[in-house]
Amino acid sequence: MRMPVLVLVTVIGLTSCATGYQKQGFTGGFDETRLDRNIYRVAFKGNGFTSQERAADLVLLRCAETLVV
Repeated sequence: MRMPVLVLVTVIGLTSCATGYQKQGFTGGFDETRLDRNIYRVAFKGNGFTSQERAADLVLLRCAETLVV
């Protein structure tokens, strides 16, 4: 009975370390600056647990959302 609880706590702990898709905060996130009417600068800062590939995916996601608005 203790083993499933330990595994669950470990999985939750490991997945919560990476930067999530959120506005720039203490643990990282995306930031956007409007430069002109249709021009934005979008950046994403991850922490030590966020891979470069994931950071690139999240910045592209934010770019796509910015274009829709």
